[in-house]
Amino acid sequence: PVAYTPIEISRTALLDSVGRLAPSFPQIEMLPVCADFTRPVPLPAAARHPRRTLVFFPGSTLGNFANDDAVRLLASM
Repeated sequence: PVAYTPIEISRTALLDSVGRLAPSFPQIEMLPVCADFTRPVPLPAAARHPRRTLVFFPGSTLGNFANDDAVRLLASM
């Protein structure tokens, strides 16, 4: 991996998680984004170009959405 871009609405949780991860993974650029992921989010570009992109979205969060809204959210990702 060349970069990690977590998206979190809580700035405190976001910075805390990046602060804990960064020392363990110094070779991975940390690019935290404080935003509401249910809306379009511009993502920062990594300094090194990645060969591919991986998106991880914890499925338990989908339970907070109506079925149609969950499908739209996943399709937008």
